[in-house]
Amino acid sequence: MIYVTGQRTKSGLKRLKKQQLLGKLNQPSLNQGFRLGHALMPFRLCLISVVIFAALGTPRQAQHHTAVHLSESTTAFAFNVESQDTYASTAPPSETSDSSVSNRQYQDSESPSQEPAVRNWEFGDAEILPSGVKDEWNRLIASLRDPDLTKLATSNLPSLLMGSKAASTTKQYLAAWKKWRNWASSMTGVRIFPVNPFHFSLYISHLAQLGAKSAADFAMAAVKFVHSLAGLSSPTDNSMVVLALQGFKRVTAAPILRKQPISADILANIFVAHGHPTASLAELRTLFVIFISYAGFLRFDDVRDISRSDCAITKDSLTIHLKKAKNDQYRQGTEVAIARTFKATCPVAVAERYFAVLGDPIDCNLPLIRRLTNSKRGLIPTSLPLSYTRTRETVLDFIKPFVPDITSYGLHSLRSGGASAAFNAHVPPLLISRHGRWRSEKARNVYLQPDSSSKLLPSMSLGI
Repeated sequence: MIYVTGQRTKSGLKRLKKQQLLGKLNQPSLNQGFRLGHALMPFRLCLISVVIFAALGTPRQAQHHTAVHLSESTTAFAFNVESQDTYASTAPPSETSDSSVSNRQYQDSESPSQEPAVRNWEFGDAEILPSGVKDEWNRLIASLRDPDLTKLATSNLPSLLMGSKAASTTKQYLAAWKKWRNWASSMTGVRIFPVNPFHFSLYISHLAQLGAKSAADFAMAAVKFVHSLAGLSSPTDNSMVVLALQGFKRVTAAPILRKQPISADILANIFVAHGHPTASLAELRTLFVIFISYAGFLRFDDVRDISRSDCAITKDSLTIHLKKAKNDQYRQGTEVAIARTFKATCPVAVAERYFAVLGDPIDCNLPLIRRLTNSKRGLIPTSLPLSYTRTRETVLDFIKPFVPDITSYGLHSLRSGGASAAFNAHVPPLLISRHGRWRSEKARNVYLQPDSSSKLLPSMSLGI
């Protein structure tokens, strides 16, 4: 390894230029198949350190290429020589991957310490990923002989891997991984990555002491995701880890308190109170959320993303195009058809009233559920979407006068209420699943609440 240091002086720059940026070093004494490229010296650096890593080889190791990496954030730049036979690079000496020395590197015994070659991790939180993921990738990349394959491995494939989950899901996984990393770093002899199954079982036990059941679930998913990125088997498949989580859930098991479904009678009372001819834009906005969510079995995320251009109204129905949904991983889109009932509480009529007052053109792509602001003309819509918290507050304010306990209701009460009403009206389960975009019967049945007559139907049909 050869170090050449030059000051930012005219003589130093002229000397480097005269040497053609270390051209003297590219003499037969070092030229055994290597060809160093020329680089421009960045003039704004006060001190320039040129680090040349040259792996000597035999005449057969002829085809090597030089990769030049310039760093504007440090006072050094490096020429990294990458061989088709051996991958090598230099990393800043101050760079560490984890907080403890024992967890500083995960690498193959035949692979040298190296700067990660994978440079296309996404979502901004990628620094939370252990260096072992990239080290494992570097080990795999070192075996490649084709430069096109190397390019795919260092840029395209990492993007696909990080994009395999929704951005929000990846963010939650990385946050859970960070918690594991912090805990493991605080313990003596606990390796962060790859995760030891016994150590991870102890971590589940730690979360059990805290009563953090959801944190344990996210930890399992996060550890599996991170190991999958490196192509390694996950410790979450270990029987000890599985039993530890099952024991945690069994010991802390408690009844699940689900929100009560909204009934059609409650909706009728809400419409009488707020659907009068002089209803304000704010009232019509809340009515739109309530009636469309109920009739379309919609989640809040579905309603939030609807724009006027997604809605098509005919004399018989309102069709809403959902560009994306929670269970639509590949963004194929789906359509929800809501029938016109020709009643005062018709959801299509409520939508038409809201559209007329809102004033969005038919091709408008702004969200329909937007924040409002006061003006001389009264309330006018902004371009900003309404938050989940504010939407929930306004909906519960409308429901509160007509229920005994408002804490038993939420935005999911609208989706559950519509599905339960269809179930109690003996709508075929297949149609309910399609209308609500449920992929499984188990997920659908959680939302279905039979009424008193439906509860008696099985025993009434026994013929005794």
